[in-house]
Amino acid sequence: MRPPALSSRTAYSIGGTLKVNQANLAGISAIKGGTLTTQEAALDLSGMIVNSRIESSNAGGTTFTVTDAVAESHVYGGDGADTLIASGFTLSANLRDSIFVLNSLEAIRDGNDQSNALYAIANDTVTGQGGSDWRRLLGN
Repeated sequence: MRPPALSSRTAYSIGGTLKVNQANLAGISAIKGGTLTTQEAALDLSGMIVNSRIESSNAGGTTFTVTDAVAESHVYGGDGADTLIASGFTLSANLRDSIFVLNSLEAIRDGNDQSNALYAIANDTVTGQGGSDWRRLLGN
C-alpha cells in the first residue's frame, strides 16, 4: 500500500504514526506532532520545520539529511545502519555523542566540517560501571 500524497499541504500535523516517503513529502514545509516512519534508503528533510519524531523502518538503514539543529533532534534510526547528514551546520562533539547514544544512529556527517568527516561508533563497545554511565558518555 502506498502512503497518501501530502504535497497539497504546507504544514501537516499528525497524532499517531504515518508512513512517509520522499515523494509524499514534496511541498511540505513543516511537520508537527506524532511519529513518521520511512522505508526510504534516503530522506531529505532540508528546509523543513520538523517537530515530529521521524524513524527509519528500513532494514538496511536510512540516510536522513537535515538543515537545522531542531530537525536533527527528531531523527531516529532503526534496525539498519542509519546516517544523519547535518547540511550547512556543524554539531558539537557533545551533541554528536548524545545523538549516537539516544537516537540510534550509526553515523553522522557534518555539513560545515571542512573534511566532511564521518563519525561512527556502530561497532564500539561501551562497558558501564553502574549508575548513570550515559552521563559520562555525554560529557556531563
